[in-house]
Amino acid sequence: MKKKIYIVSPTTGTIQNIYETKNFSIYMQKIIINSKKNIIVSPINGTIKNNFLKKINFIIQSNPDICICIKNKIIIQKKIKNNIIPVSTNCRNVCAGEIIFVLSNFNHNNQFNHYQTTIQISCKKKINKIKKSLYRVQAGITILTLI
Repeated sequence: MKKKIYIVSPTTGTIQNIYETKNFSIYMQKIIINSKKNIIVSPINGTIKNNFLKKINFIIQSNPDICICIKNKIIIQKKIKNNIIPVSTNCRNVCAGEIIFVLSNFNHNNQFNHYQTTIQISCKKKINKIKKSLYRVQAGITILTLI
């Protein structure tokens, strides 16, 4: 019996788009989530390979076949300095649902700041899509895909 791997949402928000492609023997899925929350969690059990603190981007490798790249883009309506507090560092093992980043001063003075999270999953196995676009997800709870 094959072991199923679940990938959960790294943030609370709404799924904007889901793209699926296949290059040679590698399946790729790209999920874009819009969010107004200030916590980013790990979507899968694995090891953080690269951690770019200034851009709030990181790569998690679960096993040799699965690589997940998460990119965050902050959209600010007024200039406010956002402090990024990293909870984890490079080459550290993380569990699904473990907090990786916390953005302080994110909702300062009731201004509507939000960020866009792009999750890119690369895998040699077929990726099954579970959620559809314009669907509400919660960080660490909602399952996005199944491998």
